Amino acid sequence: MQGCRVEALGVMTYRLLATPDFSTRWFPHGLTEDAVKVAPAVLFNRKDRLHDQFLHQHLKMIPESFPAHYLPAPEPFARLITEGYSYGMMPDWQGRELLRSGELVELMPGASVQVQLFWHCWNIAAEPLDRLSLQMVKGARKILA
Repeated sequence: MQGCRVEALGVMTYRLLATPDFSTRWFPHGLTEDAVKVAPAVLFNRKDRLHDQFLHQHLKMIPESFPAHYLPAPEPFARLITEGYSYGMMPDWQGRELLRSGELVELMPGASVQVQLFWHCWNIAAEPLDRLSLQMVKGARKILA
């Protein structure tokens, strides 16, 4: 954007996750197009295309429609998945321990979608903005490494 500076932060990896019980109930034959058309998914908001991107990238399909809840808040979004009400795309930083503990499973083991993240800010000389930018970039790169 004009008047802004941009710094690459790294890549956030997302995986399609569900509880083991949800997976058994809704995907007894694995992640299939027929199952995707009836299993309740959770998406962050109506602009969220991660689910579609995953299905297209790994299954070469995007269903015309599928049941979906929209929940634009990270913690309640994750709870909808961990409590077994839906399945959805969760970033590794949020799902890693849940996968290790067995609380969640990958619906397609090893498959992921990677999203490049960038820090955008005004290109002005202001010490508070420079300090904030430095800390944001440093912290994000540490988390995304």
